[in-house]
Amino acid sequence: MASPCYRCLSHPNSAEKPLVSEENSNWKLSDTCRTHSQNPLIIEADYRHGQAAEASHFLYVPHTPGNASIVFLDHLHNIQRISTWDIWKQPPPPAPQNPPYVLEQSANKGIKMVARRSIAIGELIALERPLVVSRVDAAIAEDQSTTGIFYRAALSGLSPAARDTIMSLHNCFGPEQEPILGTLLTNYQPVTIPDASGTEYSGLFPILCRANHDCSPNANFFFNSRSFTGQFHAVRDIAKDEEITAMYSELAAPRHQRRAELQEHYKFLCECSTCSLLPNLVEQSDIRRKAIAELIPLMHSGIYADDMSVARIEELLGWATDEGLYALYAEILVYGFGLAANLGVPDQAGKWSQMVAEAFKILDGADSPRLN
Repeated sequence: MASPCYRCLSHPNSAEKPLVSEENSNWKLSDTCRTHSQNPLIIEADYRHGQAAEASHFLYVPHTPGNASIVFLDHLHNIQRISTWDIWKQPPPPAPQNPPYVLEQSANKGIKMVARRSIAIGELIALERPLVVSRVDAAIAEDQSTTGIFYRAALSGLSPAARDTIMSLHNCFGPEQEPILGTLLTNYQPVTIPDASGTEYSGLFPILCRANHDCSPNANFFFNSRSFTGQFHAVRDIAKDEEITAMYSELAAPRHQRRAELQEHYKFLCECSTCSLLPNLVEQSDIRRKAIAELIPLMHSGIYADDMSVARIEELLGWATDEGLYALYAEILVYGFGLAANLGVPDQAGKWSQMVAEAFKILDGADSPRLN
């Protein structure tokens, strides 16, 4: 049974005429905005922050007022660095000429992404640049966050088509959240900004965000910082008419934790095929996922526990395969390679090294930065 994910529900666009003009107060810069520069087009979001280093600014790409395709929300020094990237001098990489997916209205969960033909493992499903990129800890005054002033100002420099697209997406929080912020939070996906000193960023990808959640997804979201695109690649063969799914939450967790996280952040109860297993099978699945979760801190720290063995890694790889956790499978391979090398088992290390390259090519594509 498909997961009734309401992140992808669409609704009528209730915004005013989407033009940046004085007659349309919904889409114009606020009274606290100041133009920092025209080319690149950088706007200081709130002059009341003064010269504070953490003051939020907007960068529009391209630098034509009211016709930008991307807006960045970040600190000035990052904004200025981003504006100089050579990537903006080049057109975005083309999406597949014959997209292997179609967006359809489902019976109970809004828009869904469906395979229009068979999709091979590792195949690029979709690719696009974000419309909005924001640092997670952006400085926003409360009087501008709760009222939406900050976000309306940020979106005012985008093209009308871009704003219409954003406002057609679902806000899973309903009236409890300011509509634009709610829409962004509902649909954001992670973005990596090179040389950003560990700062976390989120981006809005209007096509990719249409994929519904599954606890054993058949597609992997990858952000390629070289092309500045979000991408879906098939992590296994996908049959014609099968729904294309992605992950919204941590998957190396038991069902009750996954469901609680999804309920908190996206307001739905997951009923994917994994969550809908019989109780005894859910228990087995939970055991496997919790065992994989216990390895994650070691993988991130590069620590090899004294009781960790090649046999244990092989067991965890098998469980990751059984659970359909292909991204975690690749991470376990990386850890296993390091473990085998540390234990002085060169043949196993060499085998896993080759498997790592194959796994990342499937997850990220042939130009994955993780292959170099």
